[in-house]
Amino acid sequence: MPDPLGFNILNHIGIYRSAEERFYIWEKRWVTVNFLTGESEWQWHPYADHTHPAPLPKYLPAPDVGYIRPLAAYVDEYDYVAGVGHKNIGSWIDRAAVRAGR
Repeated sequence: MPDPLGFNILNHIGIYRSAEERFYIWEKRWVTVNFLTGESEWQWHPYADHTHPAPLPKYLPAPDVGYIRPLAAYVDEYDYVAGVGHKNIGSWIDRAAVRAGR
């Protein structure tokens, strides 16, 4: 029996648009918001390992200024087993290349 599917990491990585019309990579992190109750939630934060502006991916519409657009909203997600990946991976790669402008 196959393992259950994991979460899509692209739901936790996004592009932020600054007031200067630059794009930055942000990430969603699990943070404690109330130290007294121990409540936690996901929050967006600038990606610490890449602080310089990044090019906007061709497949991704620009977010409004001050907002973040998760990368997963505009990419396809596949299940290798259920989607018969050994037969279809070539077409999946081709589709992604076309969306990226290659």
